[in-house]
Amino acid sequence: MDRTGSGKFLSSQRTVSAPAELLTIRQAAERYGVTMRALRFYEARGLLSSGRVRPSSGTTRNSVRTYDSEQIRQLQRILKAKAMGFTLTETRNLLDGAEAENAPADLPLRPRDAAARIARLEFQRDTLDRTIAELKAVWMPEATPRSVELRAAG
Repeated sequence: MDRTGSGKFLSSQRTVSAPAELLTIRQAAERYGVTMRALRFYEARGLLSSGRVRPSSGTTRNSVRTYDSEQIRQLQRILKAKAMGFTLTETRNLLDGAEAENAPADLPLRPRDAAARIARLEFQRDTLDRTIAELKAVWMPEATPRSVELRAAG
C-alpha cells in the first residue's frame, strides 16, 4: 500500500507532474536528475518503453529521442522504486503490479528488510571503528588516548 492507503503502488499519482509536451532524452535526463545513459539502460532492460526517435530540427542529420507523458510517468515510477532500494528485477515486478493497480505481496516486508540492512551497516561501521582504533594503537601509539594517559602518569 502507498501512504494514502489506496493500495496503489507506483501508480499514476506522483509528486512531479508529467509534462504534456514531449521531452527530448536530454531534457528528461536533466529534469529528473539522471543521465541519458541511464535512460537508455532502462529502455534496454525493458523498464522504460523506448522513446520515439524523430529527426532533429537542426541542420544535422541526427535524430532525437523523445518521451511522452506516459513514458515520463513510467520513468518517475522507476526512479521512485530505485530510491526505495528495489533491484531492477523487483522494479520490473513493481511496474507490472502498477499496471494492474496492485502492490506486490512482499511490499510490506520492505521496511523490515531496510531495518535489517541498517542494523548490518551499523555493525559494520562499529567493527570498522574498533579496527581503526586498534590499528592506531599499534601503528601510531602517540595518537591513542591510552598512550596519553601513560605519558601523563610516567
